Amino acid sequence: MSAADPRSTRAVRGATARTALALGVAALLCFALSGGGRVVGSDEVTMLELSRALLHGSVAVPEGATLEGPDGRFYTKNAAGQAVLALPVVALAEAGAGALRLDPLRRELAVRCGASFFNALVTALLLALLYAGARALGAGAGAALASAALLGFTTPVWIYAKSFMAEPLQALGLLLALLGASLVPAASPERRRWLAAGAGLGVLLAISVKLAMLPLALACLLPMLGAPWRAWLAPALGLVLALAGHAAYDLARFGTWFETGYGAQASTAAFTTPALVGLYGLLLSSGKGVAWFAPALWLAPRGGRVAVRRGAHALGGAAHSRARWSELTPAGRAAWGTLASWLTGLALYCRFQHWAGDGSFGPRYLVPLLPAGFLLVAFALHRASRRLRRSAVLLGLVGLLVTVGGVGIYFGAEMREVGDYPYTRPLDDP
Repeated sequence: MSAADPRSTRAVRGATARTALALGVAALLCFALSGGGRVVGSDEVTMLELSRALLHGSVAVPEGATLEGPDGRFYTKNAAGQAVLALPVVALAEAGAGALRLDPLRRELAVRCGASFFNALVTALLLALLYAGARALGAGAGAALASAALLGFTTPVWIYAKSFMAEPLQALGLLLALLGASLVPAASPERRRWLAAGAGLGVLLAISVKLAMLPLALACLLPMLGAPWRAWLAPALGLVLALAGHAAYDLARFGTWFETGYGAQASTAAFTTPALVGLYGLLLSSGKGVAWFAPALWLAPRGGRVAVRRGAHALGGAAHSRARWSELTPAGRAAWGTLASWLTGLALYCRFQHWAGDGSFGPRYLVPLLPAGFLLVAFALHRASRRLRRSAVLLGLVGLLVTVGGVGIYFGAEMREVGDYPYTRPLDDP
């Protein structure tokens, strides 16, 4: 039976789906067991309060890390995407806390505990998608599984799976957009519609959760260049729906479509950090450098070269360093899309005044880009030498050691202890 036989293709896809499901379930159990059961960060609390308000048809939240609207009520500056998607989990948490007939304080803690597992679900889905996506792009099963495990348990992704912050949903949206865009050009017309819809869903998800994801989501669509124009309809619809959702939400809060709640942070006045300072901080600094918080990412450049070299040839065939864009396989297109998204993200955040991501663990603003990077790690591990596999194990162990530090405790307590947040020095202090 040839590799091109439809029965063989269905068997491979079935095996991939079963492995992805098993990986997702295992990851969910791990994230749930290691979860802190708490929602205490200012952004987390206001996001949860927004979701609870939406259950009663309102977008106003209790005063806290909020802004006062023209009607005298208070609103979170955060986008509504995560609050909307978390509604089923929050509703179940509210119902469970009510059924237990707890006193008000314990009921509040019980609701927060239940809602805190939302990101465990999202991150488990993210790892399953990464595995399935890497396999669809041509990576081997072992390499794809190793890459997903490295992403989930040796990077800050694990820490944010314990939170109620928006980074896991942003990461899921960007990965979905990148995978759909990479696979569309080479797909059959029937599959192309579904893949384009997936890319559109990713764009809708990422931008709805955070408006700043707009340039990153567009960068993830780079692999679709050259695809039939009809394939662009779904991503375009996702973009329009996301922007319409933001406009309606802003109108409900502030009476105008053009006020996001971020004030000066949404203007050029917030981009005052020297570019080299921000780049060093995000990539190499001991406090926030992604090189130390996700060390397995060091393998991504090699994986990108492997993916592009195989762009005009089947896996295992002759390796040429260059291939024309039209000749690139989905893997090669994904490599260029990953590079575009990372360059866009670094350019966006390196000059931001809060480039460190406020009170957060590791390079918070780069967390949504990690899954794309680990797609390339899968190709670095595909048919890798024993020496390279040993290097990957070592990098994974280092990453696990760093990550366990953030998983084993509530990292916010440590940050307050050392004075990192709330800040004890001006943001421009070197």
